[in-house]
Amino acid sequence: MSCDNISSGIEPVFRHFTRRDIDMPSGKVTVDLPDYAVETWGLYGKTADKVTPLEHIKVQAIAQKHVDSAVSKTCNVPKDIPWEDYKDLYMLAWDVGVKGCTVYRSGCKREGLLTDATPLAQDQACFIDPNTGVKTCAD
Repeated sequence: MSCDNISSGIEPVFRHFTRRDIDMPSGKVTVDLPDYAVETWGLYGKTADKVTPLEHIKVQAIAQKHVDSAVSKTCNVPKDIPWEDYKDLYMLAWDVGVKGCTVYRSGCKREGLLTDATPLAQDQACFIDPNTGVKTCAD
């Protein structure tokens, strides 16, 4: 669905109101972007951080049944998700027929396109042991 030049596909909106920097020929411009459904109809759906990881996978599985290629969908998970739960999301995605699964953990090594603007520590590398799920960071 595309409304007013904004499309999130099957993703929930990131926030009901966001601010973005846009590169224009005259330089960088900051614009305020209210969610289209909120601005037009006063509808406040769940934001991406309020949808559970299981709900993300279920939505993708429903859409996948009607598409012959892979469906692009990000499953947002909390930063402190236990390793077994994290691993189980991929197993669930496989079990329900999802052809691709992307998981995003806020506040980790790579920042997302849209963030809460909490800066990460500079010059810090973090690693997760695939056997234990333990995260270690070094400056």
